[in-house]
Parts: sequence; structure tokens; C-alpha cells
Amino acid sequence: MIEIISSGENLEVNLGDVEGHYSDTKYFLGSDIDEALKFMEEFLGAILDQNISLLIQLLAKLNITIESLESSRSA
Repeated sequence: MIEIISSGENLEVNLGDVEGHYSDTKYFLGSDIDEALKFMEEFLGAILDQNISLLIQLLAKLNITIESLESSRSA
């Protein structure tokens, strides 16, 4: 679009070049993605910290269930 507009009209404003805009967009999107990843990592870490005892209890119950299924299959 920039190339088409720039080639068709005499503009007093410089719209820049496609590569420059692409590079800028890539940088800003990458920055947004990095911020989102940091947020999610902190968010998930906080959830695990607050609920680790519940997770341990669930894993213990899961192990008991698996062991009972294995013993009933082998019997």
C-alpha cells in the first residue's frame, strides 16, 4: 500500500518504506509477545504457589486410583 500510494502521487509527507514499517511492526509485536509470556509465567507461578498443597493431594489420590486399577487388573 505504501509503495502504491508513494508511486502514484506527489506527497509532501514521507510514508517511509515497507521494510522499515515491517521491521518496526515485528519489533512491537515481539515486545508484546514477550510481555504476555512474562505475565503468564508469573500468573501460572502464583497459581501453583497458592495451590501446591491441593495439587499434591490430587496427585496422591491419582496414584492411589492407578495402583488400585493396576491391582484389580492383575487379579
